[in-house]
Amino acid sequence: ADDGVDAYEIELPHEPAGDVDPASEEPAEVSRAYIRDTNVLETTFTTESGNVATVPEAPQDSAPVADPGQVTWSERDQFVNEWAGRIDAYLAGSPLGGHGRTFAEAAYDAGIDPRFSPAIATVESSNGAYCFAEHNAWGWGGESWDDWDSAIRDHVAGLARGYGYTATPEGARKYCPPNWEHWYYSVVANMNSI
Repeated sequence: ADDGVDAYEIELPHEPAGDVDPASEEPAEVSRAYIRDTNVLETTFTTESGNVATVPEAPQDSAPVADPGQVTWSERDQFVNEWAGRIDAYLAGSPLGGHGRTFAEAAYDAGIDPRFSPAIATVESSNGAYCFAEHNAWGWGGESWDDWDSAIRDHVAGLARGYGYTATPEGARKYCPPNWEHWYYSVVANMNSI
């Protein structure tokens, strides 16, 4: 399908060391392209759960970070109302659409960035469209849940326990070892778009 965006493949002066798929010991498939007229480098890669993600890349001299200034902590109801709407708009039309309130409540209660879990769901399952286990939009082990709200609350609580407030390179190495760098860039890019 023609999306109206002209892109072309480029040769880079060097490729990153490359992630290795432990099953095949081959480098993970990564392609890069500039979008014409924007001079933005994009990376396309396969996530741990087998989905393909395309994200803008940060310049190589700076590591991307989730902008913490986008999250203002306020009284719970105000925080939840603001973030529920933003997350619902971000997830609109997907299986996770309409669950923004659950993401926002869980994030507030756990003390993590409310964009963290929805961004991971985008990278790992296209917002719940391609789950390898029932209601598991995060590529998280062999877990499955009976409903989205329980899954969201458990995932957010797990992020708080095991990965901290927001996406970090260290957390990415732990969450998605085979593709950690590309996974990290993708999650951060998605967080910054919510």
